[in-house]
Amino acid sequence: MTDYPHRLIPTFQAIGITAPAIYSAICYSYSRITMATLLSTSPSEKQLAKQWYHAYALGPSFVPPLIISGTLSNLLLAYVNTAANSISRSANTLAALCVASIIPMTLAYMEPGVNGAGKWKAASLLRDEGFELEDNGTASPGVDRQSASEATKKWADEVEMRTIVETWIRLNMWRCWIGALAVGTSSYAMTLSS
Repeated sequence: MTDYPHRLIPTFQAIGITAPAIYSAICYSYSRITMATLLSTSPSEKQLAKQWYHAYALGPSFVPPLIISGTLSNLLLAYVNTAANSISRSANTLAALCVASIIPMTLAYMEPGVNGAGKWKAASLLRDEGFELEDNGTASPGVDRQSASEATKKWADEVEMRTIVETWIRLNMWRCWIGALAVGTSSYAMTLSS
């Protein structure tokens, strides 16, 4: 019975590598394909705001499961895998920290910043179509809630939606590279413990 967690090590290794890989690939695709296409094909600022918001709103359906599973799998590998040496354990710990860091980066930096700016601008541009967001300050960010700080709202009012989307792309690529680093360190840990 005590061998049970050790039989799951290959599963944890697969999840610890593939969850951040999928996340990183989706981030890359959003930044370099989806948003680039929106920037080059949206006929108006209003249409760009609508399309950006719909793409942005999909994030909560796939981000949390990938982040949680990638983080937990790497943590379990770091602390349950008795066959792993200290370098392998450190690499899995680093991978877990990388994946987990995406959540505070998103909630503490992107939501009151560029995500909030995008939602603020979208609400401003699409108000005549009945588009509204719940305004509860930055206390509880969410897709349907306004999360922009006062400084971000001011910035969003001064720039076009295109500038917000271009800024979002640059910042989202940081999350992509963080996920890629987690893939690399988790893969390295697996090769050391094999």
